Formats: sequence, C-alpha cells, structure tokens
Amino acid sequence: MSDSVAWSAPPSTMTIASAPRGTTPNPPHRVTLVQGFYIDSEPRPPLSFAAARAEADRLGRSLPTPDQWEMAARGADGRRFAWGMNAGMRGDLSPLGLAGIACGPGEWLDPGPDAQPLVAGGAASPVPANRLPCAASEFRSYRLILVL
Repeated sequence: MSDSVAWSAPPSTMTIASAPRGTTPNPPHRVTLVQGFYIDSEPRPPLSFAAARAEADRLGRSLPTPDQWEMAARGADGRRFAWGMNAGMRGDLSPLGLAGIACGPGEWLDPGPDAQPLVAGGAASPVPANRLPCAASEFRSYRLILVL
C-alpha cells in the first residue's frame, strides 16, 4: 500500500444516495460493512483497469467496491460531497482523510466479476455517488484496500 492509509472501522452503516443522471444506477440503499478496511489515503498513479487489478493482486489487496469507495469518500454522516453538502464550498479531503477525491482522472472501482469497469470521483465527477462506466483501456487513478 502507499505510505498513507485511512481506516474504516466496523460496524459502519450509512444510506448512500442515488447518483445523478448519466451515471450507472445507484438507488438509495443502506450499506453495512461488517469488516473494516484500510484504503490508500491518496490515489495511485493512473493505469489501465487490467494493470491496476494486476497490481492489487500482486500486493494481495483489491480495488475498492463502489460501496467501499463511496463510504470512504463520503463518510457515514450522509454528506453529498467528500467535503460536505455545499457544492460551492469545494474541498478535496474526505472525513476519513482521503485526498484527491475531487481532482484527477477519476478512480477505478471493482465492479464485480464480468461487469464493465467503473470509475468514481475525479475532476469531472466529484460526487462520490457517481459511478461512471469506463473503457478498461483508459488510464485512471486507483486506490488499493485491505479488508480485515
């Protein structure tokens, strides 16, 4: 993992809100993490989806699922953005201390087996609920997690 990691301690429960138009459907639903996880505090340099997944496998880690990434990016207090509720008060640090949520090329998420790769965050989509389908050949940042 990178030198800096954030920790999401269980039990963590939150309702994640629906995503705006133009993104992969993300209807409101409650998420409960029964296991905590460590996640990189800063995004790693951009790679293709296959290369990011291979790096995760090599290190015995994984890419975050959309729900894990959203919980780490928004925290459990229901905020719309990593920095709070107000789009005009733009910042770039989540409640767990994740930096780079709202800048850069977006980050790879693990969509599950046989699903199209997803990207969240980044300058074009700073709302953590957004989950955008993306070509696996594009270069995007990524974070690795370690589930305990």
